[in-house]
Amino acid sequence: MTTKIESEIRSVRRQYAVLKQPLTEFELLDPMSEPRGLRVGAGSRFSFPHEGIIDSILSLAQSVWHFKDYLIDSHGKRTPVEDYAEGKPDLLICCDLANEKKHATLRRKKGRSGLAPQLGILSKGEPMYGVVAFDTRKNGMVEFAYTGKTRAHRFWVTQPVGIPFRAEILIARKRGVGSKGDAVEFIFKAFKQWEPLIKRLGITARSEYIE
Repeated sequence: MTTKIESEIRSVRRQYAVLKQPLTEFELLDPMSEPRGLRVGAGSRFSFPHEGIIDSILSLAQSVWHFKDYLIDSHGKRTPVEDYAEGKPDLLICCDLANEKKHATLRRKKGRSGLAPQLGILSKGEPMYGVVAFDTRKNGMVEFAYTGKTRAHRFWVTQPVGIPFRAEILIARKRGVGSKGDAVEFIFKAFKQWEPLIKRLGITARSEYIE
């Protein structure tokens, strides 16, 4: 079982590494060509839904939360693991995100975290659910086309530089909606909260896989 734990740790790290890479799904733009979408000058940012990125972030949250099942199988007892997770609000947010595809709005029950977390961004203090922010300030002239019905998107740029992107974890608060910050970083930091429990349970995963 230790081998499976180490394998799952590597899997989470790979998912994190991929999500930290800027978007490279674009084509070169010929400024003299007829526009195929919205064409803007340099120094622009865009925000719109991107199902692929959102799904990948939710998958990372699922991997982080379900890592507990490997610990339960290895230790042979469920209660110590579940009790530990119950005392970690960040892990409970991952739990709720892991079930995100089953629930769609903040009107649902607030989940185990009590915060009804969802992915999106805050724009001027207003939540935009399922939306990802893209920074194209280094890409020169930019053109993009987005189809709302299918959530398909295309980028054309004059400078072929990776496009950083960001989604946040939006949570329910007494006074509107708040943010827990960058979703990918938050989820990966939550994953590292399993490390003390691995040691406490006496599971001998090699240190190079948990540090």
